[in-house]
Amino acid sequence: MRISIIVPTLNEQECIADTLRSLQQLEGDKEIIVVDGGSRDETRSLAGAEGVKVLTAPAGRGTQMHAGALEASGEVLWFVHADTMPPPHALKEMRKHLEKASVVGGNFGLVFDGPSRAAKRLTAIYPMLRILGLCYGDSGVFVRREIYETIGGFRALALFEDLDLLRRLRG
Repeated sequence: MRISIIVPTLNEQECIADTLRSLQQLEGDKEIIVVDGGSRDETRSLAGAEGVKVLTAPAGRGTQMHAGALEASGEVLWFVHADTMPPPHALKEMRKHLEKASVVGGNFGLVFDGPSRAAKRLTAIYPMLRILGLCYGDSGVFVRREIYETIGGFRALALFEDLDLLRRLRG
């Protein structure tokens, strides 16, 4: 099962190389697609230097992620923010859950890095949000391509494109 990893970017030169290296280390059949929304820094060149496919799309996460999905070749689409460090066995875990035909997608737990109180609070709150059915794009949402296409994919929304997609997935 091929997994297409789609990373929307906009001025992410501080973190994109580390994120891409961590994604490249994941085991299994995958492709990595960076979709840049018009960065004015070195994001595109840093991504290109990592040997991944780099596309350009109008700025906006929903628009960028949808553009990446249209170019993707995988049976599963995994949307990852540019500052995300994935769990080491992320692809293996995805494949394990997707062996069940009833599973259309999912997301990962979330840990905010850093010593600040805000980071610690957000990390503590996130499991509660998941219980309420609220999971955000920060958590690495993945979905079967056929389901993504059936619901029309990400919409070009200014905010909460992730919640909109998840609401339609639950449909």
